[in-house]
Amino acid sequence: MATSSLLFGLGAPLLLSGLTLLLCCWTVAQVVYCRYFHPLSVFPGPFLASFTNLWKSYQVLLGKYEDTLLKLHRKHGKLVRIGPNHLDVSDADSVKNIFGAGRTYPKSTFYDAFTALRPNLFGTRDEQVHSTRRKAVSNSFSAQSVASMEVHMDRCMEKLIRRLDSAAENGEAIDIKLWIAFFVMDVLGELAFSRPFGVLDSGDEYQMPPVREHVLLATTSGQTPWVVPYVNSMVPHVPVPSLQRMVRGRKDLRQMAIDSVNDRLRSDSTRIDLLGRLLDELKSGVDSKGRALDVVDVQTEAFGFIVAGSHTTAASTTLLLWHLLRNDEAFAKLRDEIDSVPRPSSPSYPYSSVKTLTYFQAVVDEAFRINPVFVMPLMRVVPDGGRQIAGSYIPGGTDISICNHALHHDDSVFGPDLERFLPERWLQPGYDKHAYLMPFGGGHRACVGRNIASQEIYKIVASLLARYDISLALGSASDGMQRMPQTKSFGVADLDERFMVELKLRTPIIV
Repeated sequence: MATSSLLFGLGAPLLLSGLTLLLCCWTVAQVVYCRYFHPLSVFPGPFLASFTNLWKSYQVLLGKYEDTLLKLHRKHGKLVRIGPNHLDVSDADSVKNIFGAGRTYPKSTFYDAFTALRPNLFGTRDEQVHSTRRKAVSNSFSAQSVASMEVHMDRCMEKLIRRLDSAAENGEAIDIKLWIAFFVMDVLGELAFSRPFGVLDSGDEYQMPPVREHVLLATTSGQTPWVVPYVNSMVPHVPVPSLQRMVRGRKDLRQMAIDSVNDRLRSDSTRIDLLGRLLDELKSGVDSKGRALDVVDVQTEAFGFIVAGSHTTAASTTLLLWHLLRNDEAFAKLRDEIDSVPRPSSPSYPYSSVKTLTYFQAVVDEAFRINPVFVMPLMRVVPDGGRQIAGSYIPGGTDISICNHALHHDDSVFGPDLERFLPERWLQPGYDKHAYLMPFGGGHRACVGRNIASQEIYKIVASLLARYDISLALGSASDGMQRMPQTKSFGVADLDERFMVELKLRTPIIV
């Protein structure tokens, strides 16, 4: 008995040591294989990225993932290995070959991480579901439909102008970034749910949806797909404050979408809004292709509307103004062009009166190029049989992505001097680079809300420049004449500071 106990006592540590040794050997074998024998081992990239996707997750958490990718492409060229089975591409021809190839390159498992209810229009990898949902909402997002809803934008613009007028009259420095975000959020409420969220009235930034937390959680966990199924079930129990905030943010955002749809269903509104077509189908219980449709499907799309529509447009507009306030020549040119348009009877400029202005278009294009705020690398999967991409054969099943920030700062695509905000580049004869400009993604999975975003950006910028003299607030952290803004991203980039400005009503006052 004593001998057996002794043997058992010695056996447990030996077994543990054996398992530890086995795990170490397996880990070393995986590293050696991924680094030297994997089909992607011929492509350059960070050492850690060659054998673990955690390298990508870490870059996301740092908030500079897109800048890191740009540096890697400038060092290594068009193809960079950023995961054991993942290549990032910065190549003009690949934009058309990958994103213009219809359903040939399906979305990767990365997108599963964005599901909070069910996979929505953005996150679904099922092309049939995507086709059905996009067909259901495409009419609501068409240019004609968005133009018909402009009156609701105008109501929000009048509230924004009243607040900015007050700041101008009182000599008050105001955070224009914050108030643009309030405007965009209330417009979203008007267009999607037939009522504003009320943030322009309250001025309370804590009423804003926790989009950052959800997208950061999704973008981080999506880099390591095997983690995704456990995020909702296990992460809430991990006692790390930052993780707790992300999970709580996703939960709150999910509830916000559910409540918004339920309130819309209980209302007697007959307004044709972004959810209108889906709500019509909900009444019949089937979608446009005869598939069963329930209220959770509608809530799922509402969740996507809030995530996509409440941050990216505000961030894009803020960064555009950031560049204009540091480029006196561009500011003056744009204002002169806007002043050439007949003044509207209200403070809000009609989109139709400014959308075709030549220099205005160049300013918006340049802002989209230099700071495309939707910066997460758009991941696809190389189809079976492999493909030639950027001059190299890439095996089937490989994750492949394009980061628009890296592409937009590639001098082989857009030419020299790309760190300068220079709208004039878009006015040069033969400078037709719009096929490679990807602020809204590309191909048949491009952002369905781009018409709304464009209309908001033009209206905000035109209305503000026509009505106010705008300058940086003295002593502001933004006071330095930096060539590039300091941004931080979580898959979506944003100005990494408040944007304090001073306003003066122009003379004569534009009503």
